[in-house]
Amino acid sequence: MNAPGRPIERGLHFVTATQTYDGDLNVEFAEGKAAVITAIVMPSPDSSSRHLEFIWNADGSFCSDVPGEHKRCNEETNTP
Repeated sequence: MNAPGRPIERGLHFVTATQTYDGDLNVEFAEGKAAVITAIVMPSPDSSSRHLEFIWNADGSFCSDVPGEHKRCNEETNTP
């Protein structure tokens, strides 16, 4: 990622905004390595799409609402 994230307490915060969606991504660090990555994508208000979430932990646990993923963060979010 070639973007200057905004510093947060334990990492960096990234934001994107377009005409069709807004997104936030946080990367938290521990011992100089990514330990937790969280992201959310919100569709435009006039869209029928639902929001998508993604959570990844360095311990191997994760969830993702991205189409095609099987371990959903939100059961109601976009069926595969």
